[in-house]
Amino acid sequence: KIHPEPKMILPVVVYVVNGGMEELYEVLECVRLGYPICVVKGTGGAADMIASAYYNSELDDHIPNEMTLEIIKEGVIEIVDIKEIDGVVMRDLTKRLF
Repeated sequence: KIHPEPKMILPVVVYVVNGGMEELYEVLECVRLGYPICVVKGTGGAADMIASAYYNSELDDHIPNEMTLEIIKEGVIEIVDIKEIDGVVMRDLTKRLF
């Protein structure tokens, strides 16, 4: 369960790797809380659904569902291809999101 009012403020980045409909809902909740989202494209499931919608957002018939539409329109999102990830990339990506 995501708590919208934490007792202390901590920096947060949400990484989406694979996942199903439950994780897609969790990502939506994180977007609504203003958390930046890093989607790892090429890992399947919810991650690829979000990445595909992000890159094809101008094609309304390509958006799979309303949750994904809200995620890509309202979220602070970075898409990283799994083929390009190493420790340096993840560190730099985290810096860009903050």
